[in-house]
Amino acid sequence: MRISYSQNKEDIILQGFFPDIKNGFYVDVGANHPVDLSVTKLFYEKGWRGINVEPNAYLYGKIVADRNRDVNLNIGIADKATMLTLREYPEGDGLSTFQPESQKAYENKTSEYHKFTEKHVDRKVAVRPLKDVLAEYAENKTINFMSIDVEGFEYQVIRGNDWEKFRPQVICIEANHIVQDWRPLLLEAHYKLAFFDGLNNYYVADECSELAENFSYVKAVLIDGPITPKPVADEIESFRLRELALEEKLARRTALNQNLSNEIRRLNTHIAEQERLKMSVKHLIVVIHKIVLLNIEKLNRQAKRPLPKIPQSLSAVLAVTEREKQLHLYDVSVYYDYAPKNRILYKITLNTYMASLRVIYAAAKILYKGLRLIRRVVR
Repeated sequence: MRISYSQNKEDIILQGFFPDIKNGFYVDVGANHPVDLSVTKLFYEKGWRGINVEPNAYLYGKIVADRNRDVNLNIGIADKATMLTLREYPEGDGLSTFQPESQKAYENKTSEYHKFTEKHVDRKVAVRPLKDVLAEYAENKTINFMSIDVEGFEYQVIRGNDWEKFRPQVICIEANHIVQDWRPLLLEAHYKLAFFDGLNNYYVADECSELAENFSYVKAVLIDGPITPKPVADEIESFRLRELALEEKLARRTALNQNLSNEIRRLNTHIAEQERLKMSVKHLIVVIHKIVLLNIEKLNRQAKRPLPKIPQSLSAVLAVTEREKQLHLYDVSVYYDYAPKNRILYKITLNTYMASLRVIYAAAKILYKGLRLIRRVVR
């Protein structure tokens, strides 16, 4: 995906003049934001460096934070050094200008920009001639291209340069609202118009005419693949990240569901085992109960008087209360007086029976509680 940061693909077009340069140098007069609608951001990402001039203090702060390789200046460019009033529009940063005629045009109620210029702030800003800035920061440097976007103040910027000494190879200059005609100045400086993109003029220095000859808009913009504006690319990336997040969430949910399914199968197997154990315990209780009954009946036949009957049903066995247990033990003590010869056997048999009931009763309670808990978890 080819991304364009600028308003009208200016960065892609300029790249068509310099397809093979990886570490070039640029000058951006009226740099505005370092990313949004920036002519130079694409080149900065490719390793270029340069000079960014932005009189708006807020935008200058953004540039400083983003362009640590560049020279960043919080000044204006004019034809002489002085102080000028910059009108800043907080709701339309790209419209800030030193030019009174541009201010009137933007603030006219019939203007398409009126809704962005209802609020403004006037601030005194230092301005310097372009030749002084280039002499200080671009002495003996090859300036591959210069971008000029100063909202109607282009004439003063161009007039303030020494065109014999500082000659950018290509100049990209906004040309849709010319307040004072600057085009004769560039012709006098030996620059020729190479291309117009509907918003900007692209001038090439006479000594670099091969750049204009080799430039092809079709190749630079159309043939090399589709171009995506940076805001659209950001939105596409946002959707892509959201899609990845949803896919990861779905994968986690799928894995969790699989784990839950495995756990449910394990619990169902455990429940089935517990049910089989429960039936085995019931059968064991019945067997023990029958054995004890047989021994009690045998003892009763030998006793002088019958002892209380042991409950016959399984439900009655499991419902034995502490009071009933005490009665059984009492009856054992009474029997001692009537059957001294058999009391030891009777005590062992009955105590074994009662101990078995206690163990089975406790085990049954734990088993039933466990089954209820498992069923609740499964649900």
